[in-house]
Amino acid sequence: MSPAPTGGYGAAIARWQALAARGDADAALQLGMLYDTGRGVPQDFAAAEQWYRKAAEAGSAAAAFNLGTLYDSGRRGGRNAAAAYHWYRVAAERGFARAAYLVGVMTETGDGVAADPAEAAKWYRRAAAGGVGAAKVRLAAVAGAPKASTPSARPAMGERQFATAVAEWRAKGLAKGGARALASLQAAAAQGYPLAEYDLAYAYEHGVGIAPDPVQAYEWYQLAEQSDGAPTLKAAAAANRVRIGARLSDEVRETADRASSRLLSATGGDH
Repeated sequence: MSPAPTGGYGAAIARWQALAARGDADAALQLGMLYDTGRGVPQDFAAAEQWYRKAAEAGSAAAAFNLGTLYDSGRRGGRNAAAAYHWYRVAAERGFARAAYLVGVMTETGDGVAADPAEAAKWYRRAAAGGVGAAKVRLAAVAGAPKASTPSARPAMGERQFATAVAEWRAKGLAKGGARALASLQAAAAQGYPLAEYDLAYAYEHGVGIAPDPVQAYEWYQLAEQSDGAPTLKAAAAANRVRIGARLSDEVRETADRASSRLLSATGGDH
């Protein structure tokens, strides 16, 4: 039984419960979010799970995604990667682009499901089509990755090619350099070059040559922060990540942290 509501949420919760009992997915989703966050009710992850599941089974992609994050974060009795993967995939199959990206990451890194680069690429394509910029970068990394069982952080671009790419995007600028400059930056970031990770984060943060996206900026700053780059670069990346993270919701920030940590684990930590 769900905990009793507090504050001024009693009437709204009663209304949502009545609607949810008749199969209203949005009402069940709202109840799940209240119990998940403790807004207006005592925080109760079991109740959140109950309502998210009811909403997801009624067709809500957002509820399926939230249920995935509940299992992924360990808020419901310890982390359950297999359950997280299942519900992320349900959400992704219903067109939730962010879920498709996480399905891709989990499939690429073998988290909760057998590692399968080709399958990961499929989900990255779906996520990219839905506007998730990082999916394009990961897709390039998966497509260019070697077939060896141990992943390599820098599988293709040599140091000389990297230096040329840096000159292109920094001298011309992403906006003026156009698609070629952006592609070279994304390729280098996907292969683990710290400077490229930092510059791509900056581009996402400020909308330089690409649509601004604070979540992608946060993730790429985090990767640069934990790279084998220069101490000054890592310190700047850390400061920027913290600053951007303060503007993100706890749920979004936690999801971004998990995506970045999976990619770091796949490449052996520092890269």
